[in-house]
Amino acid sequence: MRITIKSILIICLFLLFTKSNSFAQGCVAIRSTGGIATMDEHPDSTSSSGYWLFNSNSRYYKSFRHFVGKQEQFQRTTLHNNVINKVYTQDLTLTRVLNNRWSLSLVLPVADNSRSQVSSGSRFSTHSF
Repeated sequence: MRITIKSILIICLFLLFTKSNSFAQGCVAIRSTGGIATMDEHPDSTSSSGYWLFNSNSRYYKSFRHFVGKQEQFQRTTLHNNVINKVYTQDLTLTRVLNNRWSLSLVLPVADNSRSQVSSGSRFSTHSF
């Protein structure tokens, strides 16, 4: 028991004094919507009769700026040869709570994506829904 506490203390001190850098992923690595995965805020968890819950999550982003490391490449926007990404996501969830232990959910995910870029001197775009 004493060795375990000592080991945990040494690991915590090591992590506290270890210098580490973290960098953003950048580019188009933004996650989609992340819905609420818990149902802590429903009306009455002790009720034996069921009820309905509706949840809606959405996210929109537009990326058009370019970076090399920490330096923004302003000339890409000025010269209009930057890549433009637009993403809209929507998650609609309808849940039927049967009792305080069981529920059924129906989820409708919607995603609308577009990308515009310059290739061979002309701008073209792609789109998915």
